[in-house]
This record gives sequence, C-alpha cells and structure tokens, in this order.
Amino acid sequence: MIVVLIMITAALAAPGLMRSMAVSRAQRATHDASRLARQARSDSLSYGRAYLMIHTAGTSSRGRLELWRGLTDTCRSNDWNAIVVTGGCSANPRAVDCVDAVDFSDYASAGHTVQITAPESATRVCFEPDDEIWVANGAGTFSRPAQALRFPIQRLEGSTALEQRGLFVPISGAPRVF
Repeated sequence: MIVVLIMITAALAAPGLMRSMAVSRAQRATHDASRLARQARSDSLSYGRAYLMIHTAGTSSRGRLELWRGLTDTCRSNDWNAIVVTGGCSANPRAVDCVDAVDFSDYASAGHTVQITAPESATRVCFEPDDEIWVANGAGTFSRPAQALRFPIQRLEGSTALEQRGLFVPISGAPRVF
C-alpha cells in the first residue's frame, strides 16, 4: 500500500520536476553564453589580441557559439578564414585557436529545448583589446555596430516558446544576461 502511494506521488510530481529541470538548463545555457562573451572581452583586454565570437546553427539548428583567438590585436587585420577551422572547435584537431564553445543542443531533453538566435547583422562579433567590438554577418567585412547587440535565447516545450532570456553585448562594456 505504501509503495503504491509513493509511486502515485512520484507520477504526479514528474511533470513539474521535468519542467523545473528544463528551466534550470535554460538558465545554465544563458549564463554559459554570457560567460563565453565575457571571456572574449576579458581575454582580449588581458592578452592584447582580438577574439571572435561566432554564432552558427549548430548540430541541431538550436544554435552554437564559438570563441576564436586572433593572431593580432585588431579584428580587421586578422585572417579569420585561416584561423577559424572548417567543422568548428571540437570537430577538428587543428582548431588550436578555438578557445571555447557552447552548443545549445547540449541543453535539450525530452520535449524541452533551448535555442539561441543571432541578430541579422551580427553572426560574428569581434572583441578588440581597446574594449571595442566589431560585427559582421557571415564572412562579410567588419563594421562598428550602431547599438548594443541582443542574442535572444528561448526555452521551448515542443515547438512552443515559453520564456525568453538573452545575451546582451554592449558596444563597450561587459556582456550580460537580459
């Protein structure tokens, strides 16, 4: 009898537990994206080299952020096509200048996913040691952004968006969660 009561209680609590775990994964994903952008800024200031944060669709089109270290101190003087290795950070052992990556498919579970999207004009964000950022869309040329960048991060249950957070990258200053 007691075992049956415990099983009924567990069955009733399971959906709420799964939902709270999904919320926790979404928070962790948002903070990992913020950590990656903050690392780009602080490493650029510390080491005097440009750092490039790239947004791609990732393995399951949920989004992926990669952080690459440049050879010089300016975004425009680096040959990013030679530095950024095809296949990304983990897929290629030649990716020696890849610093870190966050793949949002890692935060998915049954029925719950987290995805990040990039602003149209900024799939590549480059951080310079003088605390300035440059943006480019795809392999285009870098330009200074007119305003701060927002990367929306959504938690989805099935295909329904339930909540939205995001990564806020100011023109000058520390990236943070919004």
